[in-house]
Amino acid sequence: MQKIILCIVLFISLLFPSRVIRVQAENSPDNIPDAKIASEGVAGQIDAIASVLENSHELLNKYGSRPYWQKKPYGKGETVPAIDASDIVSHLIPCESQDISVKHMDSNDRYSYGVLQIQSSTWALWSRASGIKGNPMNSVDAVSMGLWAVEHGLLQNWTCAKILKIIK
Repeated sequence: MQKIILCIVLFISLLFPSRVIRVQAENSPDNIPDAKIASEGVAGQIDAIASVLENSHELLNKYGSRPYWQKKPYGKGETVPAIDASDIVSHLIPCESQDISVKHMDSNDRYSYGVLQIQSSTWALWSRASGIKGNPMNSVDAVSMGLWAVEHGLLQNWTCAKILKIIK
């Protein structure tokens, strides 16, 4: 069990190196090393991303590519509380990519990438603003960026936000 925990800790530290402060091994009463993570919410962030991906898959299976928003719509540029951001990103994924990380030519003759169909120029801009690195073709990176963007009033960048009636 300790080996599995250590592997998970190492995996998380590779995904989010700037957020992991330290990995500290302590001896448990029976002298088996026990990994402890001191982090700034890394475990919570991993759980949130996993939850978004799982929920998007469930929405796709239930509603297809149009899981319409059932809550009050947000205004353009309105910041979204974290509690709704994950639900919104879960709704965007089936509409944008049918839950598949794809490269697709968009209506502006530029490629969009990944489960959230983020264009390279948008990714670069948001990466500088957010400090989030990675690749939009990586679902974990894309969801992390999507959560940040939605929470920072950038929801209008997704056509599906309009289609699904998430924004007015």
